Amino acid sequence: MGRIPKIFVFDRSAILATNVHFWQAIAESGQCLIPQLILDEINQAADQVSVHSVRSQNSALEFVRYLPNSPWQVTDQIKTHPSLVSRDQSLSRAARLSTITAQYAYGVAEACPEHLTILVTNDQQLIRRINQLQLDYLCGITAIAAREWAFSHKPPSGLGRAEANFKLGQKLLKHGFRSITYRDHPNWHSTFANLIGVLGIVLLGGLVGLVVWQETQPQEFEKFRRQYNLPSLPKNR
Repeated sequence: MGRIPKIFVFDRSAILATNVHFWQAIAESGQCLIPQLILDEINQAADQVSVHSVRSQNSALEFVRYLPNSPWQVTDQIKTHPSLVSRDQSLSRAARLSTITAQYAYGVAEACPEHLTILVTNDQQLIRRINQLQLDYLCGITAIAAREWAFSHKPPSGLGRAEANFKLGQKLLKHGFRSITYRDHPNWHSTFANLIGVLGIVLLGGLVGLVVWQETQPQEFEKFRRQYNLPSLPKNR
């Protein structure tokens, strides 16, 4: 497999912590997407005037000017996932934004499984949530790691495992197999336990049937046992 096709999805923190030189450089490594909701946040940050957020405002203004004539694209591809949904109504605005950003990244990954989708964010908890989905075509990295990658052209060490998993997943798909992911098996622990239980019942039923056969038709059973070289069953005394 040659160069892995990549899609980068950026959150608010990653945009506000970088600059146009990074945005141009990272675009050479893959398709760059910004979720519509994040773009709305960037536009809002560009309009805000605060002595405490001058750097963020400058980055936001720079990105707003850069985006229209850049290869970057805005995406509204979003999809929910059981692990990316919170029923907590008391979540902060930042936490809700983080959850929605993860759903954007998941939506893009599901729509383009032939690409390795990489969420770029400075939110470590968000990266963990993405990586815990255990999809071979979706992972998360920090903006710092992405910046080093863009200028050195050397993928971050943490990305090696994601690329290896992606290559394996693509090989499985090529040979007609699907990657084993949460999406395919939403509760595989329970499914496995149920399967073991069913097999146990089947085996027990088969053993009872053999015992009944031995008691009711001993000659036929003995002929069958010898033919298939089966061990003798204990007889009732």
